[in-house]
Amino acid sequence: MKNIIIFLAFVSICIISCDNKTKLPTEHFKNVTALKGEIIPLKAPIDRAFSISKIGDNLVLMDPFSDLTLKLIDLDTKEIFSFGKKGGGPGELLSPFSFISTNDKELFYVYDVNLRKIFKYNIDSIKLHKASTPAVVKANLQKYNAYFTRVISIDSVHIGIGAFQKGRYALAQNDSIEFFYGYPNDGKEINDQYKFMAYQGNLKRRPNHTEFVLAVSSCGVLEICNFQEGKIQKKKDIHTYYAEYEVITKGKGFGAALDKDLDRGYTDVSVNKDYIFTIFSGRSTKSHEDDHTLCEHLLIYDWEGNPIKYLKLDIPLICITAPNSENEIYGISNNPEPVLIKYTIKL
Repeated sequence: MKNIIIFLAFVSICIISCDNKTKLPTEHFKNVTALKGEIIPLKAPIDRAFSISKIGDNLVLMDPFSDLTLKLIDLDTKEIFSFGKKGGGPGELLSPFSFISTNDKELFYVYDVNLRKIFKYNIDSIKLHKASTPAVVKANLQKYNAYFTRVISIDSVHIGIGAFQKGRYALAQNDSIEFFYGYPNDGKEINDQYKFMAYQGNLKRRPNHTEFVLAVSSCGVLEICNFQEGKIQKKKDIHTYYAEYEVITKGKGFGAALDKDLDRGYTDVSVNKDYIFTIFSGRSTKSHEDDHTLCEHLLIYDWEGNPIKYLKLDIPLICITAPNSENEIYGISNNPEPVLIKYTIKL
């Protein structure tokens, strides 16, 4: 599956060349354990899903390329319910881009990057109404002068990343917004909006806590932060290597051309209250072309940033869920079409 890079006014991917080789995060782990996965048969195809979340006994998949952009999998019956109609009307989505965690086993939230709204869905309503299930707006981020791409919520506070003029993280609450920290010092003297394009990633919140983690998809950058005393505070940076890229501009738009030899980073991250679960690519577009987002390295950290376990997956994944009470991890792989995979782990 091709990775997605958001541009503000246009979409374009250019590839350049560089010979820089750097340390990989897999080298932080003393041992590696092989893990065998299982393909889960389903009653319908899952199409081009690139993101996954576990809600109670169900999985929710995100497929922004289809007319119905979301899919619910009942793990008991293996039935698939498609919903999240694409469009500009009430209750419709344009570009769903990330799930926002909740402790409720019947509710989940979806952030639409173009509408800049957080939508709420109910599991029972989806199974009853299926494709006609409308999205209910939970929060509107359009009032803030910032373009969020990923968002987490802590009560009424929203924390996100995006193409901000200055700052790595945005903290939005009430009618105000504040920005915190900067980007890695990779030697490029460019503004933060440009640098964001090379350091996009996934943002996940620790359940029932105020901590969260950012995993960057282009390189070996992992950051653990905390929302404390009304501010974002860094707990630990785990930076093993930075992105190699070239800024490209066209009219009012801009983007980042990632080096074709660059070993890509954390394709996805999922969390539970005890651990951070990342899948790391270590593949370049030169060596693996469209398969560079597939990850065979499952790297597990605790919330202090300590490396806990390195598992080598026999079926590489593009996205994952954190393990449930049965220690089961679910993910999506290409075989060559997208399939649901289950791994059982021991920690």
